[in-house]
Amino acid sequence: MRAFVETTIGNVPKLGLVAEGLILLILGAGFAINSSAVTWLWPCQNDPMTGVLLAALLMSYGSGSIFVACTVDWRAATSGGALALVVGFGGFALAHVRGAFSGYGDNMLPHAIVLGLIAVGSAYAFYASQRSELAPAARAPPLVRVTLLILAFGLALVGYGLLAGWQGMLPWRVDAPTATLVGWLFIGFAADYVMTAQQGNRSACETLLFGLIAYNSVLILPLLHGMAIASPDELASLNANIIGIVTTSLFSGYFLWCGYGRTWEWSNALSA
Repeated sequence: MRAFVETTIGNVPKLGLVAEGLILLILGAGFAINSSAVTWLWPCQNDPMTGVLLAALLMSYGSGSIFVACTVDWRAATSGGALALVVGFGGFALAHVRGAFSGYGDNMLPHAIVLGLIAVGSAYAFYASQRSELAPAARAPPLVRVTLLILAFGLALVGYGLLAGWQGMLPWRVDAPTATLVGWLFIGFAADYVMTAQQGNRSACETLLFGLIAYNSVLILPLLHGMAIASPDELASLNANIIGIVTTSLFSGYFLWCGYGRTWEWSNALSA
């Protein structure tokens, strides 16, 4: 009985990651198909691609959560994702709470509160993951770690540009609340990439590569479709995004296919 209880309690965090991943995948699919059952969660959508972008972010994190639960070093792989949520949702919440009290953006205050609570919970998960005693983990190849740092710089730049109101950071226009949310999320993911590259944990690096493929998979077809109706001014940004998606997908797929870590097994999701 004692062994059963210890195993069950030990599995709770991993089962929670799987449940979280499934929920995010469902929400992402809803945004991707513009389902009213989901889109009411984020009413600020002045362009169909806004929903696609939110879908890509949700499905990237959701698939990453499931991948984390199925890795050997799942505790180490959890910390980076928790940090991304702390920075992304926490930054958005603080920005809109400040805006609400200054007389701007009152209608986004409920969203800020909800996302802020998620950030607080993620902060605890990050704290707990940092206090966990982890066994020595396999290291990711240096090329993967360097690439993650390069990607982190690009994500941080795009995130800062969105927060600063720069035009052309994305191939389509987004409203101010969405730009704030996505901007902070990109900066959060950049922090995750830097931390993961610095630690060099193989499972954590593979998790990011898997999430990156999921993100790219959601965006690629809408972007290709957009090329047929884009203006000449928009084509340059579209081409740059498509080239980036294809390049990073091939890179990620190569390292995952080669199995440098071979840390992913379904059985790992059912054992602490």
